[in-house]
Amino acid sequence: MQIEATRPAANIKEATRPEFATILGRVRELRSEITSRALATEKAKRVPAETMEALRDAGVFRTMQPKRFGGYEYGPAELAQIGFELGRACGSTGWCGTLAVCFGWKTAFFPLEAQQEVWDDPDNLLAVSYTPSPKAEEVDGGYKISGSWPYASGVDSAAWLILAVLIPGKGTPPTLAWCLVPVSDVVVDHDSWNVSGLEGTGSKTVAIFDPVFVPKHRVLPVGAVFSGSAFQPLGPPRSSRRSSGWRMARSTPSPRPPAMPNAWPGPAFSRRSPSRRLSRA
Repeated sequence: MQIEATRPAANIKEATRPEFATILGRVRELRSEITSRALATEKAKRVPAETMEALRDAGVFRTMQPKRFGGYEYGPAELAQIGFELGRACGSTGWCGTLAVCFGWKTAFFPLEAQQEVWDDPDNLLAVSYTPSPKAEEVDGGYKISGSWPYASGVDSAAWLILAVLIPGKGTPPTLAWCLVPVSDVVVDHDSWNVSGLEGTGSKTVAIFDPVFVPKHRVLPVGAVFSGSAFQPLGPPRSSRRSSGWRMARSTPSPRPPAMPNAWPGPAFSRRSPSRRLSRA
C-alpha cells in the first residue's frame, strides 16, 4: 500500500534535465582536479569537501535523484559510466561518488513524507550501513533504535543515513528494515577506518548510544522493495513505462543497483591511481 504524505510537498522546482553526455563531460573535465587530490584523499580518510562540491556543481549527485525533488532520474547504465570516470581519477572518489548517486535513488522507495524531509535541501547527500542492529523497539508512532553500524562510506559528506535494523516480530522472525536518520543523531567514530586500500572512502562506524526515535514513515521493510509494494514515487513518469526505481528493484538482486563495482575498473586504467600503485607494490 502506498503511503501519502501528511504535510505539504517541499517547494522544489523541477530541474531542467541535462543530456547525460553533458553530465559525463563535466565529470571528465574534473578528472585532473580529482586526481591531484587523490593522495590527500587517502591520507585524510575521506573525500575532500572541495571534490564533493565540484561534483555537486556538475550535477552528478542528481543523476538518479527523484525528479520531483530536482533530480534527473537516469538509471544504472549512466551510474556505471560515472563510476568508471571517477574511478579513473581516484578510486575512493569513484566509490563514494557512485554510492552517493545510488543512495539518492534509494530514497525513492520511502514514503513521500520521508523523501520530503531528506530533500528539504535538494543538495543533501546520504550514506548507508547495511549491517543491521538488533536494537529496535516499537513505540507509539514508530521505533526507537540504537547500536553501531560499520562501513558508512562517505558519511563525512552526508546529511542523512540509511541504517539497517532488525525489527522484532510478535511471535515471528524479525523484519529487516532501513531507517532514515539524520547524521546529527549519530556519533561518527573517525578512528574506525584503518585499511590499506580505499582509505579515502571514509567507511567509518557510526553509533547511537541513547536510543533515538524514528517515525514509521522513515522506516522501510526491505521486503517491500523487492515485492514491489514499496512507495513508487518517481514521477510523473517520463514515459508510459514504470519508474526507474521500480525497474531497478525488480532487476537488481541486491538492495542497491550495481554501484559498488562501477568504480573498480577505473583505477586500472589510470597509472596515477594510488589504488593501482598499491596493488602493484
